[in-house]
Amino acid sequence: MTPPASRRLRVLRVVSRLDTGGIEMRLLDLLPRLDRERFEVRVVSIRRAGTVAALLEQRGVPVTVVRCHGQLATLWSAWKLARFMRGYRPDIVHGHTLVPSLYATRAGRMAGVPVRIASFHNVGEAFTPAQIRAERRWATERDATVHVSQAVHDDYLRVFAPAVDNGRVIYNGVRVERFREPPPPERLAQLRDELGLSGRAPVLMTVARIHAQKGPEDLLEAFARVRAAQPRAALAWVGDGPAAPALRERAAALGIAGDLVVTGMRDDVPDLYHLATLHVMASHREGFSNVLLEAMAAGLPQVVTDVGGNREALGESGAGILLPPRRPELLGEALVELLADPARLAAMAAAARERSLAFGADEQLRRTEALYLELARAKGLLGGAAPGGPGPGTEAGA
Repeated sequence: MTPPASRRLRVLRVVSRLDTGGIEMRLLDLLPRLDRERFEVRVVSIRRAGTVAALLEQRGVPVTVVRCHGQLATLWSAWKLARFMRGYRPDIVHGHTLVPSLYATRAGRMAGVPVRIASFHNVGEAFTPAQIRAERRWATERDATVHVSQAVHDDYLRVFAPAVDNGRVIYNGVRVERFREPPPPERLAQLRDELGLSGRAPVLMTVARIHAQKGPEDLLEAFARVRAAQPRAALAWVGDGPAAPALRERAAALGIAGDLVVTGMRDDVPDLYHLATLHVMASHREGFSNVLLEAMAAGLPQVVTDVGGNREALGESGAGILLPPRRPELLGEALVELLADPARLAAMAAAARERSLAFGADEQLRRTEALYLELARAKGLLGGAAPGGPGPGTEAGA
């Protein structure tokens, strides 16, 4: 399957579905921007297309659904995916999360795809013994396993204990310019009226799926302490999810239902960040939070739990406060103290803007392209040295 020198490398990304979510939105930012002179990219969804599929296709990335069943890479479904691969003839197949990665690797081997890659995005996920055995088996058939943070890489090694560690860390990146500048004042005023935030200050914001993983009860208990200290405070939760009814019930029980704004899914999140005083996250687990990067780009101080890659994202920048998860009383105390210190808030906001520049989408793009070129060259698909190389920080442990 060695490509002629005049042909671009064909890259096939394999995902579970293309609903609106963190992984999908990063793919939407990344894939259309791969160098078209070097790469031809296509996406396969093994469950369903979802809302992001149309957006990818509008940006020149074809999407195909090849339905694969089960939570393991079953032979029949892997054969179906391999049949598609034989028709498309990719040079690189790259799966995302466990099940799509198992299918990408097994089908890729069946179809003779030269370069096989997986990406893992989270820590603390619950895998069955059968899935752990399957991952150990098929990890040896890959050229690289990409992790979105060092924390994710370390968790992967702990859970799966693979025979070979071929891990690479490539941090998520965001289009910093999309979040940096606030919308016009009249737009902000319109949003405040629409969301019932006029006259409310401070405004704490979290942007997340409303799910137990995000610690919704912890966040509400912490906010109740803020509300007791600052009667005009509001908490804006941008998102929706299965725990939304329980979130509202708990807010009512705490006496803060009138101070909680649940916006549902929005496509104007870059504007919404500029309504907030700070960004707060009570998650019990994360991989490498896209929202944290976005909120820093918008200049929001960060008060977040010390889970996943949050510590790596903040570094020593002074842009945020890290707190242990599942300790709402500590989270509430930190919020009350910080909100009473305008000078510290301003310093953290400036630090957040500066820190966000380390995680721009261009850097993620560069490292991804460099990895593809490096692995393609190692398989004899290209000649010469990869321009720029993989760069520092892509090796696990960097």
